[in-house]
Amino acid sequence: MIYPAYTAELLDALRGVGAEEQIEALVARSPAAHVDMSEPLFDVLDLITALHKVGAGEQAAVLAKRATAAADPDDLVSTSALLTALHDAGGDQLVPDRLINGLAARADVTDAHEVAMLLESLATIGADAEVSALLARDPAANADLTSASNVAYLLNMLKEIGANTQAAALLARDPLAHVGQGEAAAALLELLPVLQGQAVDTTIAALIERLPAEGAFTAFLRHSERAEDYRFGRRHDGRPAVPWDWDDLE
Repeated sequence: MIYPAYTAELLDALRGVGAEEQIEALVARSPAAHVDMSEPLFDVLDLITALHKVGAGEQAAVLAKRATAAADPDDLVSTSALLTALHDAGGDQLVPDRLINGLAARADVTDAHEVAMLLESLATIGADAEVSALLARDPAANADLTSASNVAYLLNMLKEIGANTQAAALLARDPLAHVGQGEAAAALLELLPVLQGQAVDTTIAALIERLPAEGAFTAFLRHSERAEDYRFGRRHDGRPAVPWDWDDLE
C-alpha cells in the first residue's frame, strides 16, 4: 500500500535533484493504483500534484479518478480543494457532475472561509452557474465576521471574481467592528491590504489604530500617518511619548 504524503514528498525531492531515472522507476510501480484511499484527501491531492509535476499524467489521472470516486460531496472544503487540485493538474474533465452540481446550495453561507474557498475553486474550473447560485444566497449579508483572516479571504475572492456589489455589502457591515479584541495581529494585518482600495479611509485608519494594542507597533508605525508623532516612543496609555534626550535617562 502506498502512503500518498510520503510518495509525494519523495517525488518532489527526486524532481528537485533531477533524478529522472529514479522518478521513472517509482512511477513504473503504478503508485496511483496502490494508494491507500483511507488516507486524508489532502495527502492524495499532494500526490496528484506531484505526479503532474514530474510528467506522470496518466498516473495523475488514475489517482484523480479514484479521488473523485471517494470524495464526499458534502465535505465542501475537501471538495473545493479537490476541484482546484484537478484543475492545476489539467484534469478538469475528470471532475464528475455530482461533485459540482448543488455545491452552492449546500454551502454554509455563514462560514466566510468555506464560501471563499468554494468561490475560488468554482471560479477556477469555470463553474459559473454554481458561482452565481452561491452569490445569489447573499454570503455578504450572512457571513460571520469575527475572523479577520476569513473576512479577508472572502473579500479577496469577491474582488477577484468581480462580485463588487457583494464586496461593498460586506464592507458596509463594518467587519472591523466584529473582529474579536483578542484577534492576532497577523490576522489584522491580513485584513488591512484587502481593505485598502476597497474601504473608506476611516475604516482603514481604525484598523491601523488597533495594531499597537495587538502587539504590532512596528506595523503601526509603517502604516500610520501619525508615525512621526511616536518618534520618541509610545506611553503605556497609548499616547505618544514626550520628547526626551539621553540626559533625561540619568
